[in-house]
Amino acid sequence: MKLYPKAFIEELKTRSNIVDVISRYVQGVSKKGKSYFACCPFHHEKTPSFSINEYEQFYHCFGCGKSGDVIKFIEEIENVDYAEAVAVLAGYANMSLPDLSDDGGKLAEQKKKKDRLLKILKESAKFYHSCLIERGGAAREYLKKREIGDALAVRFGLGYSPDYNSLPAYLREKGFNDAEIIESGACSRIPDRPPSDAMAFRLVFPIINIYNDVIGFSGRILENRDGAAKYKNTGATPVFDKSKSLYGINLLKKEKQKNGINDVILVEGHIDLVALSGAGIANAVAGMGTAFTKYQAALIKRHSEKVYIAYDGDKAGQNAALKGLDVLESEGLDVKVITLPDGMDPDDTVKKFGKEYFLELKNKALSLYEYKIHTLKKNYDFTSSTERGRFALKAAEILRPLGNDVLIEPYIGMISEISGINYDTLRREFLKNADINPAGTQNNNGAAKPSAEKKRTDAGKDKYTTAVRFILNSALLKKACADDSLDLSPYLINPAHIAVNSYLEECKIRGIEPRVSGVFDAFDEPSETLDELNEIINLTAEFPDLTAEKKYYNDAVNVLKKEKINSGIRRLNSEYYAETDGEKRKSITAEILKLQKEKREIQ
Repeated sequence: MKLYPKAFIEELKTRSNIVDVISRYVQGVSKKGKSYFACCPFHHEKTPSFSINEYEQFYHCFGCGKSGDVIKFIEEIENVDYAEAVAVLAGYANMSLPDLSDDGGKLAEQKKKKDRLLKILKESAKFYHSCLIERGGAAREYLKKREIGDALAVRFGLGYSPDYNSLPAYLREKGFNDAEIIESGACSRIPDRPPSDAMAFRLVFPIINIYNDVIGFSGRILENRDGAAKYKNTGATPVFDKSKSLYGINLLKKEKQKNGINDVILVEGHIDLVALSGAGIANAVAGMGTAFTKYQAALIKRHSEKVYIAYDGDKAGQNAALKGLDVLESEGLDVKVITLPDGMDPDDTVKKFGKEYFLELKNKALSLYEYKIHTLKKNYDFTSSTERGRFALKAAEILRPLGNDVLIEPYIGMISEISGINYDTLRREFLKNADINPAGTQNNNGAAKPSAEKKRTDAGKDKYTTAVRFILNSALLKKACADDSLDLSPYLINPAHIAVNSYLEECKIRGIEPRVSGVFDAFDEPSETLDELNEIINLTAEFPDLTAEKKYYNDAVNVLKKEKINSGIRRLNSEYYAETDGEKRKSITAEILKLQKEKREIQ
């Protein structure tokens, strides 16, 4: 990622008062003492614990722990990356983004071209929607049959394509040329023929991204035609990639910002999503009719860590759910599967049985491993003892990634109940054959428990880390105990610590006071070190008086000095045992004794 000039970021932050920016998204921001408070937009709460420090230009939630500067807030609330957050803030502040390219304005030209294509797609969506209203008899009949009324059609911007020629003619009237109309994906071209509507004679679903830009279309055929696909998506364009898009993601984002969401429901079809929305279930998105991808999983993860798959109840839907499960799990999501009645999809289910029934099925959703085991059992004949044994062994393979018997315990009981095989027998076989290790003993590669020496080393590292955090926190928050003359650089290893210290040193050189919001600019990639940065900023310690606080500070400095000495002794010990020359060994020993003396003096 190319970085914006520091001067630009500083000016952007100066113009972007964090209280004003957060108030755009959060209701009820009010001042209490020196800080502002509101209910946190990132988790549900009734008592405000979301604190905004206007002087430091920094926010922190005492409930969920999220914190950051004004740019980080936009990243979180808009579900965008750092560069996109900067662009959003620049728009609010009426600032032009600097040209980061050194290619003679190529970047600016690409942006201009992208904006032009998005305008074509927006106009196309308007055209389709007007056609649905004015001459979409067949499409309206289909929507009526699927119980999709006018309000839902407007909410999703549904449309209709009447023929091959009307859309390109409309776009030409709007001032767009044939080349860019085709590049946008709205129209396609057959050799030696003018552009034709790619969605001709179809019910049209606009695909809209999180910024509310129309980026492509999906069309459903209304009459069976030989060789015609039931659904058709816009092809790959400079603004659309179906493997990185989700239908309804714009509405999910709005719901999260307006009411908050606890989870996301993933469905297969566009109609399924529309039906759930019509039933009052607003936290759903749909795939694009192709294999689910890690990019789509990451897009969901921006909005929630928990996802429910609600694919069709037939075998094809179950197989698709299994593939989606693995992709979602690999991206670190908490995944469950809603089991629908055989042969039914979410659209059928919610219309026949209602919203509450669907939510009841959601409450009974199976975990990833439960679903895999229940799906697996459909492949075996349990009247055969051989088949029951094969089922149990296959189930052991499914549970292999869980890693220890504490986690697999509930599943062994389930498999025992399904197969009729004795629980204790299954448990012994699972531990033996599936390489599943008892919790707290060995890991999967057979490594023994950590030694006492390693435990001491780990404890020392924890003490060292706490000391570094306290010293950096004291300097950053300008505490009275902080020693401005202390040079921390020889004692730092962690990139986050080095970056914060570099920011503090830069403030000294420039003669300005450090500010919490400013430290975020010390990172090339803020997200990579944000967890450690939050640990530093949010460190709290109470002392009876300043004398006690200064003593703690000095003790922390000594911890750093001793850790540096210990590191030097460890290095020299390694050199000593690797060295065979007697004189060189004597020299190394002298250095070790010198460091040990320094350590005693500190103590």
